[in-house]
Amino acid sequence: MTNKQHAVVPRGELLGVERTSRQRRLVLHLDADLRARDLSGVGRSELRAGQTYVHGYIEGRQRAAGDSGLLAPLVRQRPLGIGFALLGVRVAEQPDHRRDSTCLCHPQHALAYACIDIGSNTTRILVAEVEEGRVRELMTQRAFTRIGKGLQKGAPIPRKRIDATVECVATQTRAARELGVKDLVIVATAAIRKASNRNKVLKAIEAEVGVVPTILSGKDEARLSFVGALAALGSGAQGSIAVVDVGGGSTEIAVGTPENGVKWSESFDVGSGFLADSYFTADPPGAVELHRAREHALGVFEGLEVPSAERAVAVGGSANSLRRVTGAVLEHETLERALRVLASEPAELVADRFSLDPDRVRVLPAGTLLLEAVSDTLGLPLHIAGGGLREGVVLELAAAA
Repeated sequence: MTNKQHAVVPRGELLGVERTSRQRRLVLHLDADLRARDLSGVGRSELRAGQTYVHGYIEGRQRAAGDSGLLAPLVRQRPLGIGFALLGVRVAEQPDHRRDSTCLCHPQHALAYACIDIGSNTTRILVAEVEEGRVRELMTQRAFTRIGKGLQKGAPIPRKRIDATVECVATQTRAARELGVKDLVIVATAAIRKASNRNKVLKAIEAEVGVVPTILSGKDEARLSFVGALAALGSGAQGSIAVVDVGGGSTEIAVGTPENGVKWSESFDVGSGFLADSYFTADPPGAVELHRAREHALGVFEGLEVPSAERAVAVGGSANSLRRVTGAVLEHETLERALRVLASEPAELVADRFSLDPDRVRVLPAGTLLLEAVSDTLGLPLHIAGGGLREGVVLELAAAA
C-alpha cells in the first residue's frame, strides 16, 4: 500500500470519506454490532469528521477487502449494543482502474426514496433513486436486531428487543433524512405481524421517528419481493418466473410474469430464524438437529401445488449470504455442499472464512434447508437476484409519486 493516511474520527453514526470533485464520495459506517464496513474503491482520500456521505456498496463485513488487499480499516471499538464507537481508519491510494460503483450519493441528492425493513432477523435500510423502472442504490445498511428470536405466534416481543430495534430504526431514519430523501417508508414483516404487542412496537417507533410503520401481510411481502427481484433482473426478466424470499420469520413464493405481475403467491410462517431457534442448540448444529430441521422444512411445502415457472430466483438475506458459499445458483447439490460447510465448524470461524456476519451464519443452515425444500418443490434451481422487498417498496413509492 502507498500514500497511507490515518485519522481518528469523532464518535458518530456515519464517517465521511471524500474524494475530489471529479471523483466519487464514499463512506465508512458501522453495523449495530460495531463491525467496520469495507471501503471499496477508495482513491486519494481525506477523512472529514461529521460528513454524512454514503457509499451503498458497503454491505457485509469486509465485503471487498479480499479483492485487492489494498484496504485496511482499523477499528477501535467497545461493546455498545446498538451504537457506535471511535474509529481509526487507514486509507490507501488505489489505482485509477478500480471499478466504479453506481451506488453513490450526496447528502442533498434529489428524488431519493428510502425503505426501512424491520425483519425477524435484521433491520435494513435502502435509499435509492428510480430511473426508468430501475433501482439505483445510494445507501444500504443492515443490523442484526433479531426482534423475532424465539418468538412464537401470539407471544409478545420483549422490551429489550423493542428498544434495540427502535434505536436502530432511529439511526437509519436520521441517515436517510440527512441524505434528503423524498419519501421514507418503514415496513414490518413476520415477527411484528405475529406479535401480540405489535401495536406497542409501532407506537414506540412512531414516537421516536415520527413515521408510522406499515405491517405487511404475507401477500404484500410476496408481491413486493417479486417486483424488486424482476427489476434487478432487468432484461433477463422474461417469461414465467418464481420468486422465493426466505426471511427470518416467514417464507414467500410468488409466480408471475413481467407483463402481468404476480398471478399466484403464498406465504408460510417459517423462516431461517424460526427454524434455527426451534431446532439448533449446538454450534455448529449437529446431524440430528439438521435432520429434524430438514424434516420440518420439507413438511411445510409437502403437497404444495405451485404454478409452473420457466425460471426461479431467490432473494433475501439467506440467499444473498449463500452466494459467498456456493455461488450464484442454488440447487440441491450446491445447497447440500453449503450445509456441509456450515456444519463443519463454529459460526465465528465460518463467518471469518466467508466474510459473513456470525449472526447470519448461525441461522444460515436453516435458511439453506428452506431454500433447498423450495427448490425441490419447484423442480428448479434458484438463481440469486440482487433485488427484493425493499427494492419493491422503493419502486412502488416512485410509481405513486
